[in-house]
Amino acid sequence: MGILSRLRRWWRRRQSRTEELSAEAKGVFACANASAIDLRAEQITTAHVLLGILRTTSLPGQLGVDCQAMEGEVLRQLQAHADALEDAAPVSKEHAKQVLQSAIEGARTTGTSEIGPRHLLTALCCLEGTLAFRVLANYAVTADRVRNLQLRTPEI
Repeated sequence: MGILSRLRRWWRRRQSRTEELSAEAKGVFACANASAIDLRAEQITTAHVLLGILRTTSLPGQLGVDCQAMEGEVLRQLQAHADALEDAAPVSKEHAKQVLQSAIEGARTTGTSEIGPRHLLTALCCLEGTLAFRVLANYAVTADRVRNLQLRTPEI
């Protein structure tokens, strides 16, 4: 086997380990971005990512969550949060980035290179202190429940 063949083979293996967002996860972030713009937010927060998941996937419904009720709670808390912290600097500047980093780590541990909505939802369940974490906790949505669901239905 020549050096060029080995280099190509190495490159293909390296490429297969690169994580990327699934079409569904891209849709979640597109919706999160639109929500942030609609709500006149300066940046995408965990709450916007949760809104994206609620509006574009069936994942919360499969966990027994009333998606409309949860969406209403997220919007109410976003408004209350905005009113309370009008002059304060946003606390969650890096939280959307942390969601993505945690989702990448979750994808790696499950042996997949494609990051989907389940990885994003699991990540939201792990970011304590965020608005999305509090809302998910109110509905008893935990990282373990999301992981158990993905074990039963891996195509989510």
